[in-house]
Amino acid sequence: MTIDFNPALNNVSGPARVSRPQLVPLSEAHEMGLVSAPSPEQISQLQAYYGDVLASCDCVRGLGGRCYRFEDAGAGQAIENLQRQNPQGPLTAEQLLHLIQSATEDLDNSAAGAEFNDLQKFVQSNWNRMDDKARQVWQVYYEKVMESRSQGKSGIDNQQYEQMLQEMKEIAGCEDDNQFKDASAGAAIKALDQENPEGVISGEQMRRLIYDATSDADSQAAGKEFDDLAKFVKKNYGRLSAEAKEMWDIYARTVEDLRSQGQSGIPSDRYEQMFDEMREIEESNDEASENYEDAGAGDAIESLQRRNPEGQISGVQMRRLVLDATKDKDGQAAGAEYEDLKRFVDANRDRLSDEALAIWQVYSRTVERARSQGQSFIDDQSYQQMQEEMKDVLE
Repeated sequence: MTIDFNPALNNVSGPARVSRPQLVPLSEAHEMGLVSAPSPEQISQLQAYYGDVLASCDCVRGLGGRCYRFEDAGAGQAIENLQRQNPQGPLTAEQLLHLIQSATEDLDNSAAGAEFNDLQKFVQSNWNRMDDKARQVWQVYYEKVMESRSQGKSGIDNQQYEQMLQEMKEIAGCEDDNQFKDASAGAAIKALDQENPEGVISGEQMRRLIYDATSDADSQAAGKEFDDLAKFVKKNYGRLSAEAKEMWDIYARTVEDLRSQGQSGIPSDRYEQMFDEMREIEESNDEASENYEDAGAGDAIESLQRRNPEGQISGVQMRRLVLDATKDKDGQAAGAEYEDLKRFVDANRDRLSDEALAIWQVYSRTVERARSQGQSFIDDQSYQQMQEEMKDVLE
């Protein structure tokens, strides 16, 4: 099947653009009532001019805080970065590849949704700046999005996403940027990718990843090995369980301290201390697990309690709690996971900020809708909608 992916073909020719010097006197004259009503042509010219002005603004005043130019913040940032680097020149395949990757790598499940919509608008407006290979890169992404959308998905599966990037790199003639600075770190990351290519990364897996990457004697645990692991974690942060995030935070804090002292390695005593802290978290969660119906929800609650044992719970903390507890897709986001979270919230309601309470209400409403249909899970579309509503609360 041939897909017409050229967005420029969908453009409808509009009225000719006119300059500000031509329009300002006309606009002022109309406001003062000095001339007769504008003709249809003049109205079209005014609409075209002010349409360009509004398109260049991040937010239209008077229409509320949600009236932004971009649907997705990450995609918007990627587009603005490219525009700063190359405001008017030809767009190469490598530039478009990096644009698409930067806009879609955050794992918010919108690579075929809001992120694509923003990129489509940019490409539609800049089609004539793109060279032939850049257009081929866009075709690869476009067809992958259409395939995902035909299956009712707003995201692109990890395996399909990696395949898509590889096709783009081959078109652009880029070297594979998945090379590692350190061999042992690279081997550890590849082993984890093979063991768990798409699922939630557990605390045990994170601890083992860090150990396997850093246990050799090359004094790079706070150097190249950390750099490789940090790149992996940044790309896969949405997959980390609450316990895995704690493991990573312990390692990252240790590295930050040692790098401030000019060291690229971790002394043996600090190394053992770091892993002792990780094991203590695992043991604590294991002991507490009998208090919870769901292990993932229990880990998320225990993690929050360690970070904030008595203080007020913010909206950001509540959102992280809910998502960490429910991201494992075990079919319990409206079942056992909800019950564990509800008991925690009921026992700590006086600690919830207004935003935290609003976040909890978003989750509760989503659960109620799922349960009304006899489900103990939250389907992907509803889960994504819930995340968007939580973002709205925090804006």
